[in-house]
Amino acid sequence: MLYYNKEDLKLILNNISVLLSASAYVFLIPIIFVFIYKEPTYYLFLYVLLALIVRTVAKLLKFKTEISVERRHAVVTIILFWIIFSLFASIPFIVLENCSFIDGFFESVSALTSTGYSMFASQSSLMYSTLFWRAFLEWLSGIGIVVLAILGLFLTYSKFKLFAESEGHTEKLKSSVKKTVAIFVAIYVFISIVGIILLRISGMPFFDSMYYTFTSISSTGSDMTDTGLLGYNSIWVLVIIMFLMIFGAMSFITHYRVYDKKSLLEYFRDKSFVFYIIMAIFLFFIVMLQFSKLVPLHTLFYIVSSSTGGLSLFNYGIHQAFPDFFKGILIFLMFVGASTASPGGGIKLQRFIIFLKIVWWKTKEMILPEKAVFRKQFNGENIDTKIMLEVLGFILMYVLFILLGTFVFIALGYNALDSLFEVTSAQGNIGIPVGVISVATPIIGKIMLIINMLVGRLEIIPILVLFGFLFNIRLWRR
Repeated sequence: MLYYNKEDLKLILNNISVLLSASAYVFLIPIIFVFIYKEPTYYLFLYVLLALIVRTVAKLLKFKTEISVERRHAVVTIILFWIIFSLFASIPFIVLENCSFIDGFFESVSALTSTGYSMFASQSSLMYSTLFWRAFLEWLSGIGIVVLAILGLFLTYSKFKLFAESEGHTEKLKSSVKKTVAIFVAIYVFISIVGIILLRISGMPFFDSMYYTFTSISSTGSDMTDTGLLGYNSIWVLVIIMFLMIFGAMSFITHYRVYDKKSLLEYFRDKSFVFYIIMAIFLFFIVMLQFSKLVPLHTLFYIVSSSTGGLSLFNYGIHQAFPDFFKGILIFLMFVGASTASPGGGIKLQRFIIFLKIVWWKTKEMILPEKAVFRKQFNGENIDTKIMLEVLGFILMYVLFILLGTFVFIALGYNALDSLFEVTSAQGNIGIPVGVISVATPIIGKIMLIINMLVGRLEIIPILVLFGFLFNIRLWRR
């Protein structure tokens, strides 16, 4: 069992202090839009006040300690910071948009986990600064989770090395971690700028282009209008956003290789990406053969969106009317999710592929003679029993949390399939709704989905490590 003492606590609090101190400036950025759109002056005062409060709290949490940072400290630090920052980030929603504490906290957690669910009945009634605040949180969350992935803080199977785990390759990207992180951030910013420009060219207003780029590249998928993307009446808008969601859901290690080798062919050398494309095309044709009356572009959009950004073309009323078979396909895609080292959610493509390989290997073992030996590899890396158990253990725990959430909503009186859909969407950090979650949802349901969103974003083992930290007897006893 991992034990934490008082020095560990001081180190963790000091690390949180550093992160809060840096993040305080984030609260000042929405002020730009308060000025541009001539919003009430108290909006400006609130954001300035929040920045000062966060800086003050950061100073209060500052401690001196002699011990050095270990991975167990880093994991607890990140999760606690994520939750604390979500609390501060919820205040603009609560104060400026007049929602309850639980709804405001839900909104900020949804943004910071790149899920995209919303507690607001009308998106069009929100102020521009509030819309920007939500989109900016989503965008920051997207790059934040990519950085955590490359730093190796949330890795489930241990054998793959830093920078190599997600794709199975053993080469390192750069000797300098700081330089590598800077390159990843630059790639993220570059794709974002290109997305804004393309959407602006397609006819979207600048603010809308920025909003939908932020929410697409971060794999969040929140909406800023009540009419949805179809309200823009542009095929190009849908196509550009689909590409942005796919780019956001791809491993940023692959983006790095494209940058490093100056070749777009690197995308097609990413076996996980190729697997995703084949799977998406196959499921698209399956759905179209089953339901020929569906609009092909709309169907393709949801096939892409359900494992990447989670953007919707319709409101939840239309989603409720989707055929059960189509809902099942979307649930599967939300469960599988995006690539490792991307802002996307789900169990991750790499884990799913390893799971399929495990099934195939076990089948071969049953067919071949007992003394037969064959190699068990994924992208050139040997997969031993330890890795297999870690992947299977992760998937099992992931499924258990989905089932827990589903049973909670069934107990609250919701339809079983819609409950499974909504919980899988939340835990997969997708955010496509079917009407289960809303302002009218009982508090226990909202809390359950908050847990599902955090489990999906921060992963299960780190969450369990946090509980081990919080309930550590040696830490809190005198």
